[in-house]
Amino acid sequence: MPATSLSPASVPAAPSPSKAPTTAATLPNATTSKATATMSTSVGTVVDLAGNSVKFSTAAQINATAWLASDAKTFLVGQLELAQKEYRISAGDGNDCGVLTVSGYRVADLIDGGEFGVGEPNCAGGGATILWGKIAGKWGVVIGGQSEPVCSDIRHAGWTSTIPKEFYGGQCDENGTQVIYKP
Repeated sequence: MPATSLSPASVPAAPSPSKAPTTAATLPNATTSKATATMSTSVGTVVDLAGNSVKFSTAAQINATAWLASDAKTFLVGQLELAQKEYRISAGDGNDCGVLTVSGYRVADLIDGGEFGVGEPNCAGGGATILWGKIAGKWGVVIGGQSEPVCSDIRHAGWTSTIPKEFYGGQCDENGTQVIYKP
């Protein structure tokens, strides 16, 4: 699939869901503070931020990101809250330790990214790669981990469409062999 290179300023607003063909778009040098344009690419468009993942440490950063659909923003804000609780060691210390990253987004059903602790003195380190997706119209975690996922685990989670091969889970383990995920 050919990639179309778009700068953050030229990226258009995510439309309401439809059955548009999947195409790829790349946002070089995208950051939460600079990606202020709206995205009008078709549902199914892949926004690839690999090698330049966007890091979110506040809800305001997520909400300011114009290339994510509003339901994806709402979901990620909730995931950020969970990550911040998970990685906070000292209750009540005010440190929000959890951070989310997004390295890919397929408008409007898949987010490739992860969560990790920033490792400050009162924060736990660690993290995981995560594939978030819409299953039966609701955002949730499809699969997460630190190594290549097992294909049957993705199917068991209820994921019934393809996954871009550069996304976590796009290549998975099928009986000891790495394969492209097939629903």
